Amino acid sequence: MKAAKRMSLSSWHALRSIARFSNREASRADHESPDLRTRFLVLSRRAAWRHVQACIEGMAENGGGWQLEEEAPASGQFQLSRRTGGRWFASDVTVNLWRADDRRVAVDVVSASRVGRVDFGQNARNIRDFYRALEGYLQKLPADGSEGIRKNSELGIRNAELRKADQHGLHGLHGADSD
Repeated sequence: MKAAKRMSLSSWHALRSIARFSNREASRADHESPDLRTRFLVLSRRAAWRHVQACIEGMAENGGGWQLEEEAPASGQFQLSRRTGGRWFASDVTVNLWRADDRRVAVDVVSASRVGRVDFGQNARNIRDFYRALEGYLQKLPADGSEGIRKNSELGIRNAELRKADQHGLHGLHGADSD
């Protein structure tokens, strides 16, 4: 049986410079991963807040380790926690709603592990899971406008389609209520 070869310190530093070791992930409009890009809702900030709040409450009730810790409507922020890995590993997740322009509210998510220097992709999974839950929640809303929004088939589209839809005013959801 051969002994395991130990990585030299210089190899470790070279690997570390290439690989991205982090215990934090954040969505943003220009993220290299399309599923970690900011989501835009064509809704008033108040309506967007209501829908995101209802989605988060549903996530907390359905398990998956999600828990709402704090809400700050004035700053447009939700503080969540998520426990994974047999409930041993905790992440703090912040959902930010902000007015992107006169028609849209942006939904950004930041996830940070409480312990350790490497998250092994869990923070990115937290963001993806949140966006997937939000999109699922919004897809279930009535299409007749009774909730102040109309479903949009472009909700789950990717990259180039998002830019194209945004140029034509179709990105996200269309809403009638105002702030």
